[in-house]
Formats: sequence, structure tokens, C-alpha cells
Amino acid sequence: MTARVLSTHRVLMPGVPLYVHALHGKRYSVLIDTGIAAMQSSVLELCREAGRVAFVLLTHAHADHIGNNVAVQQATGAHFAAGGARGWIENFEEHYREFCLTDLLPELPGQREEILGLMDGPVSLALLLKEGSRFVLDDETVLETLHFPGHKLEELGFLEHFSHTLILGDVLLALAAPF
Repeated sequence: MTARVLSTHRVLMPGVPLYVHALHGKRYSVLIDTGIAAMQSSVLELCREAGRVAFVLLTHAHADHIGNNVAVQQATGAHFAAGGARGWIENFEEHYREFCLTDLLPELPGQREEILGLMDGPVSLALLLKEGSRFVLDDETVLETLHFPGHKLEELGFLEHFSHTLILGDVLLALAAPF
């Protein structure tokens, strides 16, 4: 990583890290994902370190990537952007119902509290991103949105052109995961 790209992480289980990144620019900064609620202090410190966080870009709407949305929005006033799954970000009942409940498996005791406990609350999306959306943080820091459907249909990655840094959510996770 470069001085422009900052990060914090937490190990969710052996072999499965969860990263949250910030890109620092002279005009403004962006945060990519907000992690899980248990990461709140380190994510807010990352926002302070990056300074002037104007946008939060969500790689996808799984609970482990949107867990501190409310805290980050309150701390920074940032606008939230994603490639879709608006309902999962803005309505946690829809998120839980579509993510966890199926006709094939019964709801397990404590499951609702476990999943919803990863997230601090819903926020409204200000922008729906498409492939090629660009964020110009300064003359040398340009972030471009890339579409990586598969893990989730709306999965996004972000390419920082100056340092050639590609930031992904869970797109490549399965290659190293123990399951």
C-alpha cells in the first residue's frame, strides 16, 4: 500500500481477514466499506487519519462490509455509494430476510441477533455506482469503479490509478478461505 491508501483489519476466523480501506486525497478522502460493529473504534480512527471523508464506497452489502455505516456517517457526514442492493443497506429486515432465511433451512436460535449485531444501523444511499464511476481525490489520486459480479451481483472493486492499487471486497476470498 502507499501513503494514499490506509487500512485497518480484523481476523473474522482463521484465514479470513476483513479489511476496511481509506484513500487520502488533497481535496477529500473516501472510505471503502465500514467493517463490522466490533471494528468501530479502528474504523473511526481510520476516518480521522484519512481526514475529510466525503464518500463511503461499499464493495457489496453483506453485513461484514456495512457494519459501521451509521457511526461513520455521524462522524464524517459522508455520502454512501454502492453498486446496488439498496434494500440490504437501507432496510435491515430485508437484509436479514434475504440473506439468512430460506425455505430449505430453519432459522437458528440467536441467528437474528448475531447477524444484525454485526451492523449498527441502516443508512440511505446517495449514489448508485456503475462501472467506470470515478472519484478524483486530487490531481494524482483517481479512484475508478470496476464491476465484479459473482460473490454478489452488485460487487464492486476500486482501482486507484496512480499507485495501481486494486481494492476488492470478498471477490478473491474463497481462494484462501479454509472452507
